[in-house]
Amino acid sequence: MKQDAAVLDRYVGTLKLGEPTNYRNLTVFPVFSGEAVEDGYLLLDGALAVKGFTVTEISETGNVPELAVTNNLVADVLLLDGEQLIGAKQNRIVNTTIIIGTGQKVTIPVSCVEQGRWAYRTRKFSPAPASHLYADLRKMKSRAVSRNLREARSFRSDQGQIWQDISAKSARLSVDSPTGAMEDVFSTYEAELKGYQGAFRTYPDQVGFVAVIDGRVAGCDIFGVRSVFEKSFRKLMRGYILDALDQARPRGPRARGRQVAAEFESDLVQGFLAAIIASHKESFESVGHGQDIRFEGMAINGFGLTRDEQVIHLAAFAD
Repeated sequence: MKQDAAVLDRYVGTLKLGEPTNYRNLTVFPVFSGEAVEDGYLLLDGALAVKGFTVTEISETGNVPELAVTNNLVADVLLLDGEQLIGAKQNRIVNTTIIIGTGQKVTIPVSCVEQGRWAYRTRKFSPAPASHLYADLRKMKSRAVSRNLREARSFRSDQGQIWQDISAKSARLSVDSPTGAMEDVFSTYEAELKGYQGAFRTYPDQVGFVAVIDGRVAGCDIFGVRSVFEKSFRKLMRGYILDALDQARPRGPRARGRQVAAEFESDLVQGFLAAIIASHKESFESVGHGQDIRFEGMAINGFGLTRDEQVIHLAAFAD
């Protein structure tokens, strides 16, 4: 376990920040590392686009916190924490980052993000390229999963908390969804999301980013595989942008002044990365390949997936 934690800490120690980009109340710091590898994984969108990879309910009746994944491709597939799957009996999100090896059939832990539907829309799931679980709820889910791992060796979340938080965000953003679907929140704010997205770009050799909303660190997504970051950046960013849109309301003079007056310092982000290294860590066997390392501190929590002494994905959230 200590060795797994050391792999994560060592990689965080190699991270370097680039010049930040700001748009309204969101600032993004690009992250770089000379220790990232070039070998990549097939991601969910690409895997589901070809025959041989499927995500379905675990049975005809289904089970809310579990889905069946079959990988008959010649490549390993990486499912990212918070990725949304659309269809079947209800929309779900993945509870943690998982490597599905070639030839594997795995039951994965998921959470429902569509409370008001339990009926087949399709037999197989499709990816949701335009939405990803927003960072504020990923933070709460991460804590719940870590607690359940310690107590029951289970990657389950607090499903009631997830439904409650999506309902509250929908209410704040004045979104009325007939099935309480997170997807409807994203689709309602598509124009605003694109406005934010147009301000941010990726850079050569970038491996991740740290997001700051209204002058406070929201979280980070950092990879040890460069090709994975490039493919996942747009989708991951949309979750942080939705939180920025939420926090920007109401759109009165006070909110606008806070957005344009904010100045973001790299010291804030450096302290956040240092807190990851200083946090208490525990290692658990992943559902797929690798080790799932959970960490918590006084004002931070998150996880890192490692495989063969290489960090695959690190996600951390500030409280």
